[in-house]
Amino acid sequence: MATILSSREGRRKEWLGEVKGLLEAKRPGSFLLLEAPLSGPSIATYLAGWVATSRRTVLYIDAANAFDPYLISRLARQKGRNPQELLQRILISRPFTCYQLQTLLQDRIEAAIEKMGAGLVILSGMVDLLLDETVPEWEVRRIMGKILKSIGRVCEEEGIPFLATQRIWEGPVRRRFLLLQAEGEAQVVGRWKMDSECNPRSLMRDQRANSK
Repeated sequence: MATILSSREGRRKEWLGEVKGLLEAKRPGSFLLLEAPLSGPSIATYLAGWVATSRRTVLYIDAANAFDPYLISRLARQKGRNPQELLQRILISRPFTCYQLQTLLQDRIEAAIEKMGAGLVILSGMVDLLLDETVPEWEVRRIMGKILKSIGRVCEEEGIPFLATQRIWEGPVRRRFLLLQAEGEAQVVGRWKMDSECNPRSLMRDQRANSK
């Protein structure tokens, strides 16, 4: 059963600290799923930049098509680092269909991890590409099963964390099972109930305060 991290008013720093601790843990990899009303892609970008500041390489799968390089630049300046240095440590792949996402995770991700020495994989928009109404539901179920199996293999065999983010449900109700299926496979599920708790400006405000 997954560990549930649910944000409450005033707990943003503690919540984020728990997530960062999981990403830093020197133990076999875990599958973390973070959910937020609107800021899923922003929190994915923010955490990719935060990991890159520790000189680790991040493989970033941008299924949400929302990676924000300007957020990385702001984070770099805040840390007194060269933005280009951080951006070079974040290797972006952008699938445009659920089939491309399946192929990437099933056939290519492990070779990329080993070649680049990655310390974290991020998937932004965990189920976004599976909401395509031209793909029948039985096929979506099959692909989701393959995706989750591939994520589990990465965590177990490569021993690095796999972080997925998702906007809290906005898709067709009949495909809500996708998010529930992902939650069932994740070791940790984090939920932000309010965007004011996880927008990038708030997160970076916390980081500035902690550095003083």
